[in-house]
Amino acid sequence: MKLIKYLSAALLLLPFLSSCHDYDYDNIVASGNPVIKASVPASAMMGDSIDVVVNCSDTEGQALSTLKAEVRFSDEVVEHTTIRTAKEGEYKVRLFVPFLQYIPNGKAVVRLTLQNVTTKSTVENVNLDVTRPHLVGMHFITSDNVSYNICPFKRKCKYYYKYC
Repeated sequence: MKLIKYLSAALLLLPFLSSCHDYDYDNIVASGNPVIKASVPASAMMGDSIDVVVNCSDTEGQALSTLKAEVRFSDEVVEHTTIRTAKEGEYKVRLFVPFLQYIPNGKAVVRLTLQNVTTKSTVENVNLDVTRPHLVGMHFITSDNVSYNICPFKRKCKYYYKYC
């Protein structure tokens, strides 16, 4: 009797164990035309941050999804951020330009990618001149406004850029 009860319960629960398939996302047609208008500074120093103002819109009226911003040195991503763009408008993105040891002065690329809800995306690349800062010395300043020289070297030496 118990066996029949368990078998009938299993047969009744069997339809609930199968999953439903959501067919809404199988055949998405990428539509719309995302448009990016960005103002990026012309130059930056390593170890500093840059503010990028991006005007995001879609000419066909599709809702926007995300804005991805990247800083690239020779096609290698060194800084990135993603912003949820729920509606059209102006967005401010702060990107940090890293101070890396073996990267010389040169050009970096700020890549902006805007995507709408139908997965249609637009990419804009903007060149950015990047220079290394030239430090004369380093000082530690206390809350009492007393300055202590951290760098003991008064001239350039082989340790100058490593410690100062």
